[in-house]
Amino acid sequence: MLLINQALRDLPDEMAPQLYNAAIAFEMQFTQEQFEQYIIAYRPTHAVIEFGSDIAPFTNAPTAAGFQRRLMRLLDRLEDAGVEPILQTGYPLPGGTRHAQRLLAAYNSTLRQVAVQRQYRLADVASRMTQTGGEAMVHDRTNIPTHEGYRLIAQCLLEAMGYPGAKVPGELQLDLLPGVIRDWKYRLLPEEEGLSPEEAGSLEPDDAWLDLNLPQEDRFNSRLAHPSHSFGYQSRARGFARHLFHGEPGTVQAIAYLEASEARDVFFNTGATLKTIWLNGQQIYSAADRWTGWHPGKERVPAQLRKGDNVIVVESGNSFFLSVTDTLDWPLPRYSGGQN
Repeated sequence: MLLINQALRDLPDEMAPQLYNAAIAFEMQFTQEQFEQYIIAYRPTHAVIEFGSDIAPFTNAPTAAGFQRRLMRLLDRLEDAGVEPILQTGYPLPGGTRHAQRLLAAYNSTLRQVAVQRQYRLADVASRMTQTGGEAMVHDRTNIPTHEGYRLIAQCLLEAMGYPGAKVPGELQLDLLPGVIRDWKYRLLPEEEGLSPEEAGSLEPDDAWLDLNLPQEDRFNSRLAHPSHSFGYQSRARGFARHLFHGEPGTVQAIAYLEASEARDVFFNTGATLKTIWLNGQQIYSAADRWTGWHPGKERVPAQLRKGDNVIVVESGNSFFLSVTDTLDWPLPRYSGGQN
């Protein structure tokens, strides 16, 4: 999405698509309530469907027939809501088992057939990667695309979206995402014990707490020849706090202060391993051991800021993302910097 967003930066605002990474990370057997909350709430006109490479390696991955049933249910829901699907075949899995590779091939075959039958747009990433020696575009240990692999995926999607002439950038230009809270104090607790309402409401940092200023300085990745190819660099530049501790698992407690000129309704946007959010002593969010993805804005929590100072306390693993926006449906910001 970042590559596509930057590739379209020269389009006038009124002609450029707004790109959202809003849906939670769920398997295909989601509920109607989840569909409405995480997809329809953003009033999309188009939705890219690309489950295959993510689910084929798992032991509980659906059979080819099960994949088709779930795919068709999703597509019917999208059509009923007036959302046009764009289908994307899954990229190769060089490190996957033979079973996973066979499943993925079957999933991709289904996607191609459905695209023809329903006259959907198709970004055939699998075929394009195969034609260009694609296994070198996916890490064989993690089954995650390389930077060049992501560039090829972005190019396929741009063509499917109707922008065949758009040039995918070689390097990413990155900005903080909207509403990122930049200044924090934090501490690490070895125990995974949650805050009580009384503790959250009375938390006061002392000299033992550490400063956290975002975006974090990335001393390692900034020395690379191509730092924007690194996921760690990309996430920090967009406002993630990462590697807050090393070694044994623990819990990070962090506190920040946000001033509001007047009381207003907002949304708290979560990401990474954020566990809880407390606003002025009241808990407004708990992940409750439910994994919904790592990406920014995976959950968008409605809340109200009071006039004056607002105290925000979070608990997380060794990484978190938190921003505050006035609207639910904020897209990726249009990049306005110079040319690559």
